Amino acid sequence: MTSYCREIAEEYQLPNPSMNNKYFAYASKSFDFLPIFGVIVIVLIGGYIVIQSIFRISINDKIRSYGQLRTIGATPKQIKRIVKREGRKLGSIGILIGTVLGVCCGFLLFSKGFNAVSYAVMVSLTLISGWIMVSISIRKPVKIAAGISPLKPSVLPQCKRTSAAGKRISSSILFQWELRILSVTEKRQSVL
Repeated sequence: MTSYCREIAEEYQLPNPSMNNKYFAYASKSFDFLPIFGVIVIVLIGGYIVIQSIFRISINDKIRSYGQLRTIGATPKQIKRIVKREGRKLGSIGILIGTVLGVCCGFLLFSKGFNAVSYAVMVSLTLISGWIMVSISIRKPVKIAAGISPLKPSVLPQCKRTSAAGKRISSSILFQWELRILSVTEKRQSVL
């Protein structure tokens, strides 16, 4: 590159150009993909954990509804289908919104370097990896929802307690004595 620039300078009788050696040293280095691969893996694992946690919380909030569906005759396969459909719907909406926002931010920040082909490739890779991540993340919550017994959710009390500060706390957490009562009634039902 430097020799080519010097030839042009001599041909047109220009002063000898000065070269930035740091640029040529940087451009000649090979690119290391290991740090980028590490960041990608960390982002995928973090996304998996977040998505799975959100769906587990959603399943725990809807335990009573799934139990009622099981009571009126829904099979575990139908419950799985309901939860998978909900997961795919929410995942699709989130992936599309995130992709559109990412493309818009990328275009605003780097409008001079915008290349439609590379953006199309990155968008398709993002959509595919997001879809795979959502599909893998909802497996465990789907199994939990399908394994809900028709009787347990109707027995579980919705605990409304007040904290020491006087604020009302709403949760479905069972305390020790409630667990004992539940196990006694289950034993009694299994004997009958």
